[in-house]
Amino acid sequence: MRVVALLLVTGCADLWNIEYVESIDAGPADASFEPDRECPSDYQLALFAGSRYRITPDSFAAWDDSDDCNDDKVGITHLAVAQTRTELDNLIDALGPTGIGSWWLGLVQRAGAATPNDGWIWVTGETVDPALWDGPSEPNDGDGTENATEQFGDIISNVRGLIDYDGSGGKRALCECDGRAMSAEAKTAIELSRR
Repeated sequence: MRVVALLLVTGCADLWNIEYVESIDAGPADASFEPDRECPSDYQLALFAGSRYRITPDSFAAWDDSDDCNDDKVGITHLAVAQTRTELDNLIDALGPTGIGSWWLGLVQRAGAATPNDGWIWVTGETVDPALWDGPSEPNDGDGTENATEQFGDIISNVRGLIDYDGSGGKRALCECDGRAMSAEAKTAIELSRR
């Protein structure tokens, strides 16, 4: 069982009060991973007991942000993953007060997808739950047909689901340190998107 932290802003955008609440929806955590000891020092946002997060300071293309997150500490950091509705909602709620409009998350579409809905995985290798998308209109590849133009995903502060997007657009990213490495399949999909 993972523990979810709800963030409460107290009068100043720079002050965060964190209250941990248990959530059976948040998925299992690796009990042996100690984020306070093993994560880079700039991963200070604590939303779940087994993870720490940071927001990239600048906006980049999705594949550059993926490299940036992964390179922080190879094998334990990556673009953030939200496998359940509870995790996704908590990420959106936590980022809303930062004043930034949208953030890359660690989801990518595998090469060769037949429709905009096919082949979506988290950078850690798990399949993306279709219920996490923003309603029936997402993912849509911009025009509703698979044309290999929107292979990355992001979240927006005023939208309650995932959005597919062209990875070349500059956005900040949410990086996660949870002791899990990027999957080989996700790395391949990201590499193919650079072309």
